Amino acid sequence: MPGGDATVEVILGPKRKTGIDTGDTGLVIYEYKGHLYSLVTLRMPWTAAKRYCETFGGHLAVIDDEGEGSFIYELRELTTLLNENMWIGVTDEDQEGAWKTPAGQPITYFNWNNGEPNDGNGAHNEDYAHLLASSTLWNDGVGTNSYMFVCEWDRSADLKLPTVQTLGDPDGGNYEFTIYGFNNHYYSVVQ
Repeated sequence: MPGGDATVEVILGPKRKTGIDTGDTGLVIYEYKGHLYSLVTLRMPWTAAKRYCETFGGHLAVIDDEGEGSFIYELRELTTLLNENMWIGVTDEDQEGAWKTPAGQPITYFNWNNGEPNDGNGAHNEDYAHLLASSTLWNDGVGTNSYMFVCEWDRSADLKLPTVQTLGDPDGGNYEFTIYGFNNHYYSVVQ
């Protein structure tokens, strides 16, 4: 297995994050309030991003409070991708205006941008939430748009560890990735 269990500290201006460096994979996993998070910079439609996270026993990140929203925003700040939208695990695909997690749990914390959610002012079927570029604010968007995303794992989750898994998405694309696990940390590599 590539990499090791080295701790890496990333410093960007006043921001500082400590995570686990996976060596050759280049991926760093971060912890916040007992959960693990991985910023996936490969752009996918919402349903493909959801399945990617679920394949490993996780889910698209669900922001439960302002602190978690700031934490996820800071993950994006550690990249050069500040000006890009990011999918989160919030949807009203089953019933317009009834926002839930992909597992069907009601959302209790919202951070919508002014005038949102608006379902594209009725012109679009905007059933999936994303963080707006350079912001912690949310927007509802069309699920076929391809954005980066954050996966979240509960430490107690029953993680699935396939060696290689290929996922297809509704638009016909395939995403191949590998997951590694060691020392109770799990890492994925998108190829």
